[in-house]
Amino acid sequence: MKKTNTFIFVFAFLFVFFIFSSSFACLGAAESLTVNGDFEEEDIFWTQSIYVKDVSDFSISNKYAHTGSYSFEISSSQANDARITQELELYPYTFYEAKVYVRSENIQNGIGANISFINCVKTSACVTGTTDEWKEISVIFYSSGITNATISLGLGGYSNMSSGTVWFDDFTVTECPDENYEKFIDLANDIVSTDNQGSSSDNNVIYKTGAKDIMWMLIPLAAFFCVYGIMISKASFNELTEDKNRSKKIILFLIIIAFLYRIVLSLFEFGYSYDINTFKSWASWASFDLFGMYMQDFFLDYPPLYLYILSPIGWIISLTRTSVISSVIIRLPAIIADIVTAYILYNFLSRKINRNWATAITFSYLFNPAIWINSAAWGQVDSVYTMFLMVMIIALVDKRYVRATLWYTLGVLLKPHMIIFTPVIGMALLVVLFVDKGYKTIFKCALTFVLTGVTVLLPFAIRMNALAPSKWDWIIELYSGTLGNYSYATMNGFNFWAMLGKNLTPSTSYFGILNYEMWGKLAIVLVCVTVAALYIYASRRKSTVKDALPVLTALLTIVWIFTFAHKMHERYLFPAIALAIVAFAVTKDKRLLISELLFSVNIFFNTFYILQLSLWFSYPHPANDDILVMFFGGFEFVTFLFVLVTVISILISGKTYKMPGCNREITEADIIPDITDNNDSDFEIIEK
Repeated sequence: MKKTNTFIFVFAFLFVFFIFSSSFACLGAAESLTVNGDFEEEDIFWTQSIYVKDVSDFSISNKYAHTGSYSFEISSSQANDARITQELELYPYTFYEAKVYVRSENIQNGIGANISFINCVKTSACVTGTTDEWKEISVIFYSSGITNATISLGLGGYSNMSSGTVWFDDFTVTECPDENYEKFIDLANDIVSTDNQGSSSDNNVIYKTGAKDIMWMLIPLAAFFCVYGIMISKASFNELTEDKNRSKKIILFLIIIAFLYRIVLSLFEFGYSYDINTFKSWASWASFDLFGMYMQDFFLDYPPLYLYILSPIGWIISLTRTSVISSVIIRLPAIIADIVTAYILYNFLSRKINRNWATAITFSYLFNPAIWINSAAWGQVDSVYTMFLMVMIIALVDKRYVRATLWYTLGVLLKPHMIIFTPVIGMALLVVLFVDKGYKTIFKCALTFVLTGVTVLLPFAIRMNALAPSKWDWIIELYSGTLGNYSYATMNGFNFWAMLGKNLTPSTSYFGILNYEMWGKLAIVLVCVTVAALYIYASRRKSTVKDALPVLTALLTIVWIFTFAHKMHERYLFPAIALAIVAFAVTKDKRLLISELLFSVNIFFNTFYILQLSLWFSYPHPANDDILVMFFGGFEFVTFLFVLVTVISILISGKTYKMPGCNREITEADIIPDITDNNDSDFEIIEK
């Protein structure tokens, strides 16, 4: 307990130190909303974007100038959406005015010259035709909870392409007083994702010149596999450490390094900007009006539990008022979840295998590029729900069913993805009910499920009922709406359908006698039947691997659904790495350690490729015939077959291929206090 408190203290100290040092570092930092808005410094600080290639030219022009000697010229010989863009750093909940001076020549079709934002169809007043004098156009916009956005000066717009020539000069963005403006662009509501616009091709993506590049991530990927290989080799010969205290010190050191590495990584200006800005907006709203968020007229598809986490995050962001620091802070829940999950895994591994192997495998989670690219780079929160999932699975392995139910419920209230594992916990509880006759345990599980759900949802429900009594089914609509997103065979998930070249193919299209939605639902039914059959078979026989049932079926479920179900996104396989680690700890089967590595490769390249496309293009979706997508889709399908054979052979035959040197005798004194294994004396635990 003392060492656990020390661990918590170290993290609390690092967190507070980081927040305060970041805040002080920002004091006095001079920030300009626009850079080179008069174009006297050529075209630096500007990025060029086009919709159709080879029909538009960009240049610094001395033909006309509103002030100084130069302006920026965009000339399109055919109708096009051609823009120059710049990132703005904004204060949250602030009004701004963007202004620019425009001259035009023979602008035809579409909306003409305008000011707008990437992924926004609303624009300023537009200029068309020919103007002999400079004309000022402007637009008011409201940052809401957004702290950075990409503004554009363009000729044409989304679905409103134009031809002709335009000159821009003296572009400025200034803060406005808070007034009741009749018309303005709300960045939180009017900037939308491009996730549902179809597949890309050479002629319908918006290219970005001078875009950020993350190809360097391939270097730490290669380094990770080299170092992990060395550690596995040393663990096989017991050359790391078997000493309990030394092992703890090594893990603490690795945890601190991994945490700091993620913080440094998140300081760089890359990431999936739509997700990051969405989380920032939710955080700001949650800090202002947490329980009224579902009454607001903006996109919100997350269940309430994550909003509880975002509420204090939003308050901290409001103190920083800088884009870079706020982008780090919004990633903190996922970064911390990475570290806590690694600590949970280490504790569990230390109970099941020797500490040489526990140290090596914990390293593989802390520094796995497939893990940190999601949390510290992309800015997503799959790590948070994976942390909840790990506590649930370990509780099931330890036969602590009430605790498992608690964390399952919290996981569902955090992110709908946890619903994927319903067959696993459902079958575990059915075995308790019908095989072990644990009626009291089932009653307590049901009570835990209801009380947890009511506790989390009730404050939101009271607010909703007070303001909109007709919206009593808001939580049902929330989940059904979230699960209804991404109506494609696969949505950038490199799986079986991607292997066949079906990325972003509408789910209503047919493949053989069924459409992709039907195939997806059939895959879900089949995995549920398979999980049930494995539970029935393994729980009725005296199997040496019976304790591995929850984690092996959970692993098979997530891989099966990702491989064949429709609507799969690039990050949905993320929990498979941690599940493979837990499965290895229980069975000692070397095939599960191989599975961890296969998952790491697939998850990294799936996330890496989509993230890189989002930095290169405004439309981040690969074409359905993209050779890399099809290759890694095939790689994932082979991985699925390997996992399927492994899981079924372990649970049916009971045969495992043990990794040499990972076993050791565990005494009560050896067991490290586990933050997932507190005294459960208030609940009945079924002993086997």
